[in-house]
Amino acid sequence: CNYSFGQIVPIDKQEHFAAGLIVSGLSVSSKEVNHPFWTSIGVATGIGLAKEAYDSRVGGKFDVPDICFTIMGGVVTGSISYAIKRKREKKKKNVHT
Repeated sequence: CNYSFGQIVPIDKQEHFAAGLIVSGLSVSSKEVNHPFWTSIGVATGIGLAKEAYDSRVGGKFDVPDICFTIMGGVVTGSISYAIKRKREKKKKNVHT
């Protein structure tokens, strides 16, 4: 295969994916977040919807695939955050037994 991610996925979609990763990552960076997976997805969805609503008001178009890529970034961050949280809880549980 001679294709890179950048050749297959347009730059705009990559930027939306990165935005989902970053914004949802910031939202779950606190140890106090009880449900990092759902928090990440919720934040990414909200940001994606807000950005597309803004685009549609300033002459652009409301692009559902852009929202999907933003949410996918949130799913990746949420999955990683959930795995880290489970590992910490398991480690904490083993220390107390």
